[in-house]
Amino acid sequence: MNGPTRVRDVAAQLPFVSEQFVGKRLATMHADGLLIRDDDRRGAPYRLSALGTSLAPVLRTVSDWSRTHLTQKPMAEAERVEDALRRLHLRPLNCRDSGPRLG
Repeated sequence: MNGPTRVRDVAAQLPFVSEQFVGKRLATMHADGLLIRDDDRRGAPYRLSALGTSLAPVLRTVSDWSRTHLTQKPMAEAERVEDALRRLHLRPLNCRDSGPRLG
């Protein structure tokens, strides 16, 4: 996410998921402090918070690892990270958790 982005714009970049699903995920990420909105009106754009920006190197590393160690069909970067985490048996993290959980 480079600058403020609306749900429909994120969904357009992820053709394998619905706009409704993207909206729910972004709302969860907002609640967890990974995204911020300058305006809470419906349709207002999201942008990465400092916490969200700090995760970029981690997600890049997981994506790079998956390219090296997992044989798979071509896919979008976000889908690649999700798939790698699934294959590592890691559940998605909630920012309030103390750390990753296995299985």
